[in-house]
Amino acid sequence: MEAFRQVAGVEAKTYVGMGSLVTSINGITPDSEHYWGLYINGEFADKSIDAYTIDKDITIEMKMEKIDFSKMGG
Repeated sequence: MEAFRQVAGVEAKTYVGMGSLVTSINGITPDSEHYWGLYINGEFADKSIDAYTIDKDITIEMKMEKIDFSKMGG
């Protein structure tokens, strides 16, 4: 999360037991039917952005997507 904040204006909300979820990037906030999806090396992330440590070359992508609870495990 700290590295992300160095390159973009990021707002996030932290949820107990879940971690930080990005709510806005450079002033762009999804509507109620969308969210910022996190992808690590092209794969949908299995944890929150603040749970990752950058200790090697990785690709981090944020994509605005329609909410799909099946993808989120809910």
